[in-house]
Amino acid sequence: MKPHSQKRFKLVLWLVAVGAVLASLIIAGCAPRQTNEDSPQDETDSLIVVEWSMDSDCATCHTAESTAQDPTAPALYHEEQEGVACVTCHTADESELATVHEGVVATGTMPTRLKKTKVTDEACLSCHDTAELVTVTQASTVLTDDEGLVVNPHDLPENSSHVNLTCTNCHKQHQPKAEIAKNAMATCTNCHHE
Repeated sequence: MKPHSQKRFKLVLWLVAVGAVLASLIIAGCAPRQTNEDSPQDETDSLIVVEWSMDSDCATCHTAESTAQDPTAPALYHEEQEGVACVTCHTADESELATVHEGVVATGTMPTRLKKTKVTDEACLSCHDTAELVTVTQASTVLTDDEGLVVNPHDLPENSSHVNLTCTNCHKQHQPKAEIAKNAMATCTNCHHE
């Protein structure tokens, strides 16, 4: 055999050997996994269970609320200026929050929005005084209808429709402060003319 032919033969032999090894690895990788009948495994065995507590860093999972906030968003303002943690407002009931987080696992698809928690008026009014809010917003023209009637958003007439209004109807904690006027008008125009 010529030296040139020997080199080609060795190269072909080497490529066939490498191809055989790769083929066996591919076949082995696609084969069903054998499990021990006494200790069945499923996909959750390898997931990390989230251990939630009132001291947890909510921003770890709730990224939309923590990273995309406008600096004027009330929640960010409360956190940065007042040192108020998320659970201060989202704590209608600690057991409710614990239930919502029960069985949560860390995956590649983390939740991006708060799904089942709410902020009650009691949470807001534990820091904000209603009479003071009425005074502070006395000159507000946020709620002005097309006939020029101005209504103080914190001093609405008492009636059966207004009983169901909550602070969060207008004050969306994770939206820029500038959105409050739009939210307030949208809330009112659900029942009233613009």
